[in-house]
Amino acid sequence: MPTVSVVLPTYNRAELLPGSIASILDQDFRDLELLIVDDGSTDDTFDVIENIRAQDSRLRYIRLPENRGIGFARNAGQQHVSGKYIAHADSDDLWLTGKLRAQVDALEKHPEIEILFGDFWNIDHLRGTSARAFEQKKVGMQHLLVRHLEGDLYVVDSGLEVGILRKVYVQLGTVLLRADVLRKVGGFDVTLSGAEDLDFCWRAAVLKAKFAYLDRPLVERHKFETSVTANFSTLVGQVAVVLRKCRQESMRLRRHDLLPHIHAAEHRLWRRLIRRYCERGERRRVLWAYGKSLRHGFSLRTFVFCLLGMAGSPALSTAMELRARLIRPS
Repeated sequence: MPTVSVVLPTYNRAELLPGSIASILDQDFRDLELLIVDDGSTDDTFDVIENIRAQDSRLRYIRLPENRGIGFARNAGQQHVSGKYIAHADSDDLWLTGKLRAQVDALEKHPEIEILFGDFWNIDHLRGTSARAFEQKKVGMQHLLVRHLEGDLYVVDSGLEVGILRKVYVQLGTVLLRADVLRKVGGFDVTLSGAEDLDFCWRAAVLKAKFAYLDRPLVERHKFETSVTANFSTLVGQVAVVLRKCRQESMRLRRHDLLPHIHAAEHRLWRRLIRRYCERGERRRVLWAYGKSLRHGFSLRTFVFCLLGMAGSPALSTAMELRARLIRPS
């Protein structure tokens, strides 16, 4: 039985798979199995995997008969894992050297840690940008109450279920978790494909799983035109579903303190969509998105966003830049 089981779902990414697989199998921590879950691919995925599997027996292939989405594929892979620890990877991401060794060492030394994540390089090939994610998402991470354990390892004492609603700073490709966490949290929502990581991590935080993080990049996260997160409109719909689930779970657990944060996240989501439609000059879609936002109640800021969106992208961009200058530290 390997120490680590890695689950990698894929769908028609044959050209990217060799690099992603190599970054996992070439880790200096080698006691692992890599489960490739083929979510009904119709390209050369099978041939690519067979060629690699002939050279490395740690690779296992699981083929699903039809495309069901990332959440379903991740769950399917988890049913076959045998490792003490479980990691998840994506076919368009690359693990950095030493990722797995550092995480296994941390979990072995600190048994109180159940879920360990880390920083990552956010590389957007559509916009031509590259940045450290923790810096990009510090508005969310500032909600965390953390303790320094050693080196670049920090344990999260509280705040993750609030901060992650502000900015999603836990990227599933950086996560290593103990296998028994799945019994506490459950698996992934099989209806989600793109926001399943937010749903899983938020649920884990609310159910008191112990998180920690390494303050160093562990993964290169590459965003291409074919990436699931590139389809922003679809992703908004997925996140809206997750936020509705968050509201229901908060009510069930009597965590009424979370409801204002969920409400604010819902309006931020629709403002982002209004901005995207505004940038594209789709004024009718701006009104449609604003109408959807009213299901969560009236927000003056969202209303102003709608007015500026109807005025056009320059007006909205100017207003946002002015606001940024006003709140920027002197």
